[in-house]
Amino acid sequence: MANQVLGVNPPGVIVLLTGDGSGYNNDQGFIKQLELAHKHGWQIEVVSWDLGCNRLLKRFAEKNGVYRTLETVYNQVTFINNKRWAIGEKQAT
Repeated sequence: MANQVLGVNPPGVIVLLTGDGSGYNNDQGFIKQLELAHKHGWQIEVVSWDLGCNRLLKRFAEKNGVYRTLETVYNQVTFINNKRWAIGEKQAT
């Protein structure tokens, strides 16, 4: 991620799909990378399940970009094997 942040001009949008904020206190991990990207002009979007998202990661995204919860699209992005297809997905024939 850092190589892309430093090597791309003009900066774009980073979309991170995760909930992991581990390593932050040791100057490592996704939050530190997003801070670096933000300082270099990148737009930030974090997509995660609310229940699994690191509170510091969510707070950073809400303050410096966009935070998108997955709970509101649960039925569109999940399926239950042999019971329920994702909404909008057609069963293979």
